[in-house]
Amino acid sequence: MVSRNRKEKSKNSNTRIEKAKIEDAVPFLKLEAKCFEMQFSKVSLYYWRPVIDYCFAFKALYKKKIIGGAMAMPTRDGRIYVSSLFVDSKFRRSGLGTRLLNRVLALHSRKGHILDVKDDKPYLVSFYTRHGFRKKRIVRDYYSDGSSRLIMLRLKK
Repeated sequence: MVSRNRKEKSKNSNTRIEKAKIEDAVPFLKLEAKCFEMQFSKVSLYYWRPVIDYCFAFKALYKKKIIGGAMAMPTRDGRIYVSSLFVDSKFRRSGLGTRLLNRVLALHSRKGHILDVKDDKPYLVSFYTRHGFRKKRIVRDYYSDGSSRLIMLRLKK
């Protein structure tokens, strides 16, 4: 029997990160909705298709299937905003999230990168902290469930 760790490494070595294309929008956004436990809505395609097409969107593939993704866009003040980073639950803890984030962090920005997370997700705060992000500010009761929005910043090195 192959150990879980060995299986994860095997899966990770068979994955690749590519720029997402407009035709990836539906499977890309369906997976994002699943990962964030949201309902997928075709209405959201109206907003997200241009982001995938004109901003920065990366997909992680395993056997030609989208298993993760990241979306980012430039801000007015010269940063790159990481709007979404997600990995299918079967592929988590394999380094894929780090690989996707590194693709976004490689994007040129004058002032670094910025993102936000729900403050009730300490594992996400820890993940981003390990990758050089620091807490900038918190917006209390931001989300409909009463949780707060934690804005994190990674300054340009």
